[in-house]
Amino acid sequence: MAETSAYNVIKEQRKLIDIIKANDLGELSPEDLALVVDSETNLNEALIALAEQVQETEQTLIAGLKNRIRLLTERKQRMEKSAGTYRSLILSVMERLGTDKVVSDIMTLSARDLQRGLVIEDEAQIPSKYWVAQDPKLDRKTLLADLKEGIEIEGAGLDNGGRSLSIRTK
Repeated sequence: MAETSAYNVIKEQRKLIDIIKANDLGELSPEDLALVVDSETNLNEALIALAEQVQETEQTLIAGLKNRIRLLTERKQRMEKSAGTYRSLILSVMERLGTDKVVSDIMTLSARDLQRGLVIEDEAQIPSKYWVAQDPKLDRKTLLADLKEGIEIEGAGLDNGGRSLSIRTK
């Protein structure tokens, strides 16, 4: 059975730790650590192999899922349109027959009048008693921009940012 890229990364990382402990290297500078990693382990190659595997898998699965979601969304829309068309046809035939109910052993079809719905023709002409005041909403974008400019704002601050891995292919 072939070793996975993740397994290789862990194996090479352990190899690096063992080398550092065996040679009592203690705290290494980033340059010295990079030299040990390059000369004594295959950690960089294992990391690259794992990143390639992740990227390939992610890209393939994401592309496949996007396509499948698009196809299923289109299918759902077609089915909804078709169902609406059939419902309209059934209602039209029932209206022409002058009946509000069709009964069978497996279902009952009932036509009924709907309540009148609201239609807004011009919001500017609607009196204020029909408007609802809304609670203030925090403008996060402006708050973030001011904090980044160094303005101290009580009750808000900036986090440490964290780190992210970017994988680009050539």
